[in-house]
Amino acid sequence: MSSATESVKTALYEVHQELGAKLIDFHGWIMPVQFEGIIKEHEHVRNSVGVFDVSHMGEFYLIGEDAQSALQKIVANNVSRLEDGQCLYSPLCYDNGTMVDDLLVYRFNSKKYMIVVNASNIQKDFDWMSSKLSGDCKLTNHSDEISLLAVQGPKAQAALSSFFNKDLSTVATYRFTEIKYNNKDIIVSRTGYTGEDGFEIYLSDDDAITLYRELVAIDDVKPIGLGARDTLRFEAKLPLYGNELNDQVTPIETGLKRFCDMDGDDFIGKDVLAKQIEQKPSKKISGIEMLDRGIPRTGYPVFDAEVEGKQIGIVTSGSHCPTLEKTCALILMDRLGGKIGKQVWVEIRSKRKSAKIIKTPFYKREQ
Repeated sequence: MSSATESVKTALYEVHQELGAKLIDFHGWIMPVQFEGIIKEHEHVRNSVGVFDVSHMGEFYLIGEDAQSALQKIVANNVSRLEDGQCLYSPLCYDNGTMVDDLLVYRFNSKKYMIVVNASNIQKDFDWMSSKLSGDCKLTNHSDEISLLAVQGPKAQAALSSFFNKDLSTVATYRFTEIKYNNKDIIVSRTGYTGEDGFEIYLSDDDAITLYRELVAIDDVKPIGLGARDTLRFEAKLPLYGNELNDQVTPIETGLKRFCDMDGDDFIGKDVLAKQIEQKPSKKISGIEMLDRGIPRTGYPVFDAEVEGKQIGIVTSGSHCPTLEKTCALILMDRLGGKIGKQVWVEIRSKRKSAKIIKTPFYKREQ
């Protein structure tokens, strides 16, 4: 694997070909967008269990005596509250409060952390974090050495517990454990990006090939492409960097305030975010349901249906929702642009298409 700008392949490229995947270029990576079809794969994850190759994600290690305090000053969430074997989600901000990325932090102990970042931001994140670290610690990039499989769906725990012969019910959400596979330690965390229960597995490239083949050979476990991963995360209102999140918006504007530790230590961008909270942000992420036919794509403008020519937002993500059998969109809109039930229209190919603001997330699994 590589974080270079050329199109590169994950370790599972040949396996994807064998399984008949439709492969596309995704942020410079050759990745499977679908196997049987996006809707079928989406429904399978909602009802059973699927396995995704998400090895394009980046992994850094931060190690040293001052690792905890250094990381605490960089990420917005509260790293100091983590216990060994626990992980957290956090925005990573510039000095002006806008977002470098969103990431996961894994704590092995106070002197050793793993940081998981988005594929398109690997080098940018590494350079930014390296420039801001202080004290006795060192950040190293291991993205080229680590593969990542996501096993997601209501039957994920049963499937993996049986496969590894280990009771994974003891691994709580946002916790992780190290287990043996092929006589090597691999990381299994109860995390994911689908709105369903599930696990993510970090391991070497060679072991990923073997494990992936063994998993998709199990009854009910199917390979799933990035197309369904996107519709699954979209229904659950899980933000995507480059769509809902970018370097023009802050965590406060995009609904991530709860992942910013505003009562704890200072972190980069905190003063800007505090002022924004006090004054109330001018933007927010809302959901709409299409009343007319049409798919609202990223970047399409959204207008107030009652005030001619008044644009109130822009589509960040839009899709047919297979679980709901509706077409919806997430929009970055003016904070005072309208409440639940308000009618709006989306400009789709120079035509007005009617929609209404609805509650989000569009889908939430039963606990």
